[in-house]
Amino acid sequence: MVCIDYSCHFLDGKFSPELVHEKTGLRFDKAEEAGQIGKLGKYRNKPQPYGAAVIRVPDNVSYEKKIAWLAKQVQPNLPMIRRCGATRIYVDEAIYHDGQCNLAFESEELKLLSDFGLPFCVSVYEGKEISIERS
Repeated sequence: MVCIDYSCHFLDGKFSPELVHEKTGLRFDKAEEAGQIGKLGKYRNKPQPYGAAVIRVPDNVSYEKKIAWLAKQVQPNLPMIRRCGATRIYVDEAIYHDGQCNLAFESEELKLLSDFGLPFCVSVYEGKEISIERS
């Protein structure tokens, strides 16, 4: 089984996901304001020193349309997202699989990724039990 999850991540000490939502209507799948008490990791039960947010491509979007969906949501809002404090922004492709897998992109997809002007990260996770935690 292979599952591919695309997302765009935004963060920085001065970033406010709430302000982005107020100014653009953009909805994040996960959003944390600077100073919010962390739930996991290094800042668990402590105020987080940065704001962070994630937009994930919904599962019902076909694989062939995932990059275009993400571009349509994020690209028009990038200037405002930056004005709201995000300086660390990247696109992530997470691949979950239970064996060998290959990755190929159409030229149109590569152009969309290039047009983002953002770092593109590919993370690969292997295991027989595949579960994607959504929060």
